Amino acid sequence: MAAATPVTATTIEAFGNDLDAVLDAAKDELTEKKNETKAARARVRQVTHRRRHKRFHEITKAVTAAAPRGLFYTLALAGFTAFGIALTFLVLGLAAAALTLFTVAAAAWGMGAALRR
Repeated sequence: MAAATPVTATTIEAFGNDLDAVLDAAKDELTEKKNETKAARARVRQVTHRRRHKRFHEITKAVTAAAPRGLFYTLALAGFTAFGIALTFLVLGLAAAALTLFTVAAAAWGMGAALRR
C-alpha cells in the first residue's frame, strides 16, 4: 500500500472526519502545485527563447563574417575572367570590346580591394 504524502497525512489528521475540509485542503494543494508548474514552464520557455536567440545571433555573426571574404574571391575571379577575355579580344582585333572588358575587370578588382579594407 502506498504511503501518504506528509502534507496529505497532516491534513487528514488535522481535520479528522471532516471530509469536506480534507477535500478543500487537497484542492488548495493541487491549485498550488499547478501554479508552481505553470511558473516553472514559463521560466523554461524564457530560457529556451534566450538560448535560441543567442544561437541565431552566433550563426548570423559567423555567416556575415564569412560573406565579405567569399565576395572578394568572387570579384577577383570575375576580374581575372574579364581580363582574360579582354586579352583574347585584343588578339582578335576587337579593341573596343576589349577596352570595355578592361574597365569591367578594373571595376571588379577595385570593388574587391575596397572589401578587403
